[in-house]
Amino acid sequence: MKRRFGYVVHYPGYRDFIRSVESWPLARPLLERLEPAWLKRIIISLPARKWFSIDSVESQSGAVAEGIVVLCSFIPEQIATEGEAVIIRKVLQAIRTAANAGAQLVGLAGFASIVGDGALELEGHAAVPVTSGNTYTAGLVIEGIRKAAGHLRKDLK
Repeated sequence: MKRRFGYVVHYPGYRDFIRSVESWPLARPLLERLEPAWLKRIIISLPARKWFSIDSVESQSGAVAEGIVVLCSFIPEQIATEGEAVIIRKVLQAIRTAANAGAQLVGLAGFASIVGDGALELEGHAAVPVTSGNTYTAGLVIEGIRKAAGHLRKDLK
């Protein structure tokens, strides 16, 4: 049985939103003319949406998973300008989008991982477990230390 995961991402900035509308050829020239304040209003008003799917990922142990990446429409500065409560609602909407697509676990990327006390506040309101992604980063650090120690022929014990 394949495990299904969700991953919530956001736009790094309003210019990234403009670049993302390549599938709307008529919209991009219009968006490029708008003032940043208008673009930010548009971004924050958009619902979360499936961005793309990941068909199959296999771990070293042979476990297979598939996932969905959900785009949560906000940019980091909007945490301060719109308020954390607004962003928390948007992140929860993105988590629901992933869960409705079958995700059994949802990871939060970027600034989505810091709202709601690093996913702790969000988990009580989500239908699936939520992780901030910090565990993954810590795992990469540990793996890097092990590889470096091996190259240097140092015993970590």
